[in-house]
Amino acid sequence: MSLIPDHDTRVAYMRAYNNMVVDRFARGDGTYYAKMIGLPEHPEETAAEVERVGHEDGIVGLFVTDVGPTQPLGHRRHDPIFEAAEAAELPIVLHSTTGLPPSFPAAGMNPKNFLEYHTLSHPVAKMWHATSIIVRGVPERFDVDFGFWEAGFSWLQLLANRMDREYIERPNEAPELTKLPSEYLSEFYYGSQPLEEPRDPDHLQTIIDMNELNDQLVYTTDYPHMDFDAPTAVTSHEGLREEQKRKMLGENAARLFGI
Repeated sequence: MSLIPDHDTRVAYMRAYNNMVVDRFARGDGTYYAKMIGLPEHPEETAAEVERVGHEDGIVGLFVTDVGPTQPLGHRRHDPIFEAAEAAELPIVLHSTTGLPPSFPAAGMNPKNFLEYHTLSHPVAKMWHATSIIVRGVPERFDVDFGFWEAGFSWLQLLANRMDREYIERPNEAPELTKLPSEYLSEFYYGSQPLEEPRDPDHLQTIIDMNELNDQLVYTTDYPHMDFDAPTAVTSHEGLREEQKRKMLGENAARLFGI
């Protein structure tokens, strides 16, 4: 939807999609749940959509794409979305897209092939939004959970180390923060797909432990893409503890979505 050039048409598709989700998929009987969709480039219209369908039975989250907005999510223009999501008690999940809208990081990347583009686009876009959300104090102003899907989570180590150092050197540039940036990162949720496969499988659990992510990882598939992760990506991973697998495959998602 973010690639539709006409703004009015884009918003109309967002509303039609949410009508379909509520009508066909979101149920209040404990069987099926769904995320409604929002468009960060249209914050007022998205907030109105959350107010319209966010309280429907079976709607448990707000889904947005992270490549499309011309401003990172921490920008004040997105505050109406956070206000509506907080009122509806909906977490906000950022999912990647490999389209090429005129926004960071796609613009100017000029990759030779899909391997080059796909390696960088998803994690870099996540880092862009996560940095903005934290530095501009969104978690301090709104009681909203954030989920980052389709970029794995090993990029967190880089971002946590760099953000903490930057914040310690210039805390006056993030005056709303009450703790280190890495502590906010450890409170966000992350989709497992694509589940990283270090050369030493035990290193994956090490990354999880170092970033305090035991309760923050949610199994995601990205089905029906060709590179989707079946449940065996988690259950057969030699580097994960059994307790970690159990949390990833259900317990963490149940808490995030209030199921």
